[in-house]
Amino acid sequence: MSKELKLWVIFACSILLVACSTKKKMVINNEQIQAPKQFNTKKTYEDEIKQVVLHSNNVNWYYTKATAKYDDGKQEIGLDLEIQMEKSKEIWINVKAMGFINVARILFQPDSIRILDYINRTYTSATYQYLRNFTPLPIAYAQLENLIIGNVLFPLDVQSSHFVKVNNEAISYNQVNGFKQKTNYNNFMKVKQTMVQDSLQSQNLTIAYSQFVPENKNQFPGKINIQLQAEKNMNIEMVMNNLSFTKKRDWQLSVPKNYKVHVF
Repeated sequence: MSKELKLWVIFACSILLVACSTKKKMVINNEQIQAPKQFNTKKTYEDEIKQVVLHSNNVNWYYTKATAKYDDGKQEIGLDLEIQMEKSKEIWINVKAMGFINVARILFQPDSIRILDYINRTYTSATYQYLRNFTPLPIAYAQLENLIIGNVLFPLDVQSSHFVKVNNEAISYNQVNGFKQKTNYNNFMKVKQTMVQDSLQSQNLTIAYSQFVPENKNQFPGKINIQLQAEKNMNIEMVMNNLSFTKKRDWQLSVPKNYKVHVF
């Protein structure tokens, strides 16, 4: 498994890590996050933030089978994913190629990441500090859950958040440890798109959600698309199939004796 592909697998098959691992200038569709001049800096947006939280997708169990495609203009990589999430406890991701070749099994928990790499016969156990080797973004377990079920990637706070409306749809702007986050919402206050930008390094990451699947008051994305441009253009697309909101099966992470073990 190449380093680039391995990163892609690590973070829900590397959606965020591939985006942020490069140190070179990155621009997404030539768009920069610019806060509108009409912001009222004396106004706080507590009510708007409460609406975002109120309309966030919320489920105890989430399960899907998905197809994922990575395309950087020079190579295309297709993978099959099986994802099961128990809210605030764990996310399992099983990765296969061509439908039958085991690539990796990944377990995310609030305090750890465990990766069984079938291709390189390695097992990695790490804390979230390990992700700092690939991205300066303060990624934690909560961001993985938000990414999968389609919520705001980083939470909004009263001190740095601002809202505007464009064509009757809300847009929020906020700061995250020096990064700028812009989030677009649909008429139901569900996230349509999130952009996170590092102003110092001109690095952007854009995640777009579409083909929403209703479930009670929730609307889960049936498609997640990530567009990147750095040393090479990159596009990552995930299409969710067979969404379910109950526990499907028990998972295990058994490490063969002949696998190399890495602990970070």
